[in-house]
Amino acid sequence: MKDKGFTLVEILGSIFIITMLALLTAPITIRILNKSKKETFVKSINGYMDAACMHNAKKGIEKSHIH
Repeated sequence: MKDKGFTLVEILGSIFIITMLALLTAPITIRILNKSKKETFVKSINGYMDAACMHNAKKGIEKSHIH
């Protein structure tokens, strides 16, 4: 009779390989996420600055008054 399923060694080997892959890719993934968050923040700030400039231009406020 043929056994079905995996041996304990095969399961542990698979877990070990998956863990090693996760450890290798985690720093790269975290770096990419942090870069993306920074870029999103900068774009948001630029949008607010553009909106403030348009508002000031509409009201006739000179740019030199904005710090």
